[in-house]
Amino acid sequence: MKDDLIVPVSKIQNVPRIAVRRREAAAAIGISERQLQALGDAIPHVRLSDRIVLYPLRALDEFLVEKARQAVQEGNGKAGDAGSESQ
Repeated sequence: MKDDLIVPVSKIQNVPRIAVRRREAAAAIGISERQLQALGDAIPHVRLSDRIVLYPLRALDEFLVEKARQAVQEGNGKAGDAGSESQ
């Protein structure tokens, strides 16, 4: 029974990721790591150590969606242009 809890690494390789490290998070939203750090707690993240910080992919998506909404409301974003074409 205890052996059932041991999962070979070869079976874990295709597990979908739900979080990424700082470098990947910055690249995913098109900014530098330094800019990501400057955002502070604007994007929820988990700090496991000084070197390991994980950003949930959902949090990155929600951050961008909220920023796009704000830009459209303020009239500064071009996100509304694409949305008006599809209506």
